[in-house]
Amino acid sequence: MRRVTNAALIFNTGAIKMKEEKKNPLLLFGLIFPGIFLFMGVIFLVLGISFGVYQSNLKEDCTESAQAVVLRLKENNDDGTSVYSPVVQFTDISGEAVTAQNNTYSSSYATLNEGDKLNIKYDPDSPSSRWYIDDGSDIFDTVTKVFFIIGLLFTVMSVSAIVIVLVIFFKQRKKLQQSLTTTIP
Repeated sequence: MRRVTNAALIFNTGAIKMKEEKKNPLLLFGLIFPGIFLFMGVIFLVLGISFGVYQSNLKEDCTESAQAVVLRLKENNDDGTSVYSPVVQFTDISGEAVTAQNNTYSSSYATLNEGDKLNIKYDPDSPSSRWYIDDGSDIFDTVTKVFFIIGLLFTVMSVSAIVIVLVIFFKQRKKLQQSLTTTIP
């Protein structure tokens, strides 16, 4: 007995077509679709980690506390939705009056009014540019966790889907190769 592969059968009989030349839609769709979600997951992970590092650095650098007075709200309406950034004045540790604008814009700042008093934390080395409202909420921590969890879920599900598709593809390929290999007496 000798083993004859599919190529020998095609050459000898001319009647059998190679099934291996067909494109496998499962492989193509099964890799592209999860690949898109993997890309999105990595973006969310990077954003979550970036927010976390930024917030951690800000909290580490902003060691001084002060009471600030809201001078005005700066409005931004680029995309049709109004968001605000408070401009405040406070006295730093050296006794100098500092006027500063928050680095972030938010619709939640719309509730602030001129003359409102806020507790803030600021960086003594850069009080006008590195500060945040110390209201006890950890909105950045929440945003960081949400982005990180979404990114982690997208990434894990995408990698799992890619692994499953590859396992199925290679099992089908092995089965096809075994069916095309025959034994001739």
